[in-house]
Amino acid sequence: MTNEELASRLVARNVVQRGRYFVLRSGEASPVYVNLRHLCSEPLLTQHLASALVAFASERGLLYDRVADVPRGSTLIVFAMSLLSGVSMLRPVLDDKRRGNDLPVWGDYTQGQRVLVVDDVATDGESLARVVWILRDVKLVVEDALVVVTRQGNAFRRLKDIGVRLHHLFTLPELLAFDKPQPPA
Repeated sequence: MTNEELASRLVARNVVQRGRYFVLRSGEASPVYVNLRHLCSEPLLTQHLASALVAFASERGLLYDRVADVPRGSTLIVFAMSLLSGVSMLRPVLDDKRRGNDLPVWGDYTQGQRVLVVDDVATDGESLARVVWILRDVKLVVEDALVVVTRQGNAFRRLKDIGVRLHHLFTLPELLAFDKPQPPA
């Protein structure tokens, strides 16, 4: 499936929502919201998306031993990437969600391993940066982050400032190009 076909299928699945102002995690208000959480009901589309992300990382020469999600938006996608690629998944635990034995990262890893951090949407990069620091605190190496969609906000600068390159499958304008109003039937 080409990236254009994938974008078209994502839009057809209503991952792009419009019609009112949405408050983003960054606190910004936006007339457009990208919600990939509905993919839990679309296993084949999730598989295509995960395959596109794995291929993107390979084509760009991104080096990684583990793949990590940004809880919870990308968990399903990262799990699918792990299944498709055979690369183990890590689950960083955000401070306010720790329970039980208080591990900062779930999954098996060895200090010094390279981790590709994956998220669904990047706006200001705050969530991505939090995950990067959690992974680095346990001596993992994070140099790259990959998102399905970037809103082209401050995420690139925020991640660059901490030594992480941000890559994206789609920009929001690219995805919106496939969100054409349908004529009335």
